[in-house]
Amino acid sequence: MIPLLVAIPLAAAFALSLLEALKARRSVLRLLFLAGILGPWPLFAVYAAHMPWSEVAGGWARISGIEVGLDEVNVLLVLAELIVFTAVGLHALRYFHPTRGLLPAYKAEGVGAPGQAPRTPGGVYSLILLAHAGALGALISRDLFNFYVYLELASVAGFILVASSREKGTKEAAYEFLMMWVTASFVFLFAIAIIYAHTGYLNLALIEEHLEVERGVEIALWVAIVSLLVKGGVFPLHFWAPAVTAKSYPPIAALIPAVLAMLPMYRLALLSTYFGEVFDADPLLVIGFASLLAGLALAFRERDVLRLLAFCTVAQMGVVVIGVAAGNVPDALGHLFAHSLVKGGLVLAAGALIVRAGSRRFDAISYRGSPALAAAVLALSLSLGPVQPLVGSVGVFGIADALSGPLRLLFLAGNVGVLVLYLRLNHQLLTKADGERADTRLSILLFVYAAAAVGVGLYLTGGQFGLLTPGLALLAAVAYGMMHLLGATRLPAERPEKVRDPGVAVNVFAGVYLAVLVLLLLHTL
Repeated sequence: MIPLLVAIPLAAAFALSLLEALKARRSVLRLLFLAGILGPWPLFAVYAAHMPWSEVAGGWARISGIEVGLDEVNVLLVLAELIVFTAVGLHALRYFHPTRGLLPAYKAEGVGAPGQAPRTPGGVYSLILLAHAGALGALISRDLFNFYVYLELASVAGFILVASSREKGTKEAAYEFLMMWVTASFVFLFAIAIIYAHTGYLNLALIEEHLEVERGVEIALWVAIVSLLVKGGVFPLHFWAPAVTAKSYPPIAALIPAVLAMLPMYRLALLSTYFGEVFDADPLLVIGFASLLAGLALAFRERDVLRLLAFCTVAQMGVVVIGVAAGNVPDALGHLFAHSLVKGGLVLAAGALIVRAGSRRFDAISYRGSPALAAAVLALSLSLGPVQPLVGSVGVFGIADALSGPLRLLFLAGNVGVLVLYLRLNHQLLTKADGERADTRLSILLFVYAAAAVGVGLYLTGGQFGLLTPGLALLAAVAYGMMHLLGATRLPAERPEKVRDPGVAVNVFAGVYLAVLVLLLLHTL
């Protein structure tokens, strides 16, 4: 019955589209949307209580059927997906409400236009439910092809949701998103075909049982890995992520780093486990550190809060890649869970501030006057760094323990940089003048969300306060203080926003994609 996790939001999406076409009452559509968002929760509770749980759909044999399951490997990621979609669903009901929604306030400096809600909010609700179904399917699938199918379901819904925004430059960003993801999807499917030709199986467990070290399998593995790095927004293949996050409506923007970037990185971790005999970690270690450091450097240059969070995701995906390359897949997945949970809340909180100020610029937004929202942002931003007993510390310190020597120091330094980045974020949000009060319902929602994230961290760490935490926190505070005194924390000079030519961007991406793929394949010679 595990497939019901996917079937509930999928059926709700179909029914919602049908009822909207039949001119059903808006209240009915909203209730159906909420049922599709919340429906998987009771099933998840039952399955999680009886883990591990695995079944082949339709009662087929594993060799010919579609296997799905819930176990200690994916249960936290499914939990994060459910929490994020619950918050996004509730946020979307408030944001896209036809008469009392928040979209009309989202009006200044090209950030949307007054009163321009999507023509059919029910269509947005259906697409969110399709993304919900696709994400759950990708997480519970035990074979490569069905992961691909579910990921495409989630990503196609994502393309359309991004393109539904009315902001200047949205269509270009959505086009880049589409072309880069579709390119990676075709190449990933090609890699799956090669693996199937060499092993005769698509089920990961069966592939592992019959895996032989062959040149074709090794090439296919790296082709698949590079495609997953594109979809995960890992540097230098992150071209699509900043603009897509910044140009989307806030409820949609939260899904980009919290869910769509999570799914391919989860599969990357599984590939490293099941293809251990042909998996070479050294190139991924280089890519992971490059993504961590480059993401931080690019984030410090941003005036746009959503683009900053997108570049921070690039850095956090680097942390996950480092964990996979270091052979510590459980803690890599633990950090992926923490990032999904925390970043979803941070983007929603940023959206509430943007709606309040009508701008995405740091010098125009503030959480002063909204104590619940301020507490949520502070708690969530600290939860991604090496601060015990918060949720992000579990993966960070676990991955650090798997490294040694200079690499361990560099890794910890990068995560101190994450703390410095979020200290700067909170300092900027605290010191700006008060603006219009943030929406009360959203503030309460995000406060509860942040409290849940903190509670999860306390549960996973057992409330333990590590000895490294005070030292790293002090180091981050001193580093930020020195940077502030030297003027290094000042916002960069404002530059007029330019909509880049999507054709040029896609061509540059294709060149970088091929360069990375060729270098990795040459490394295997």
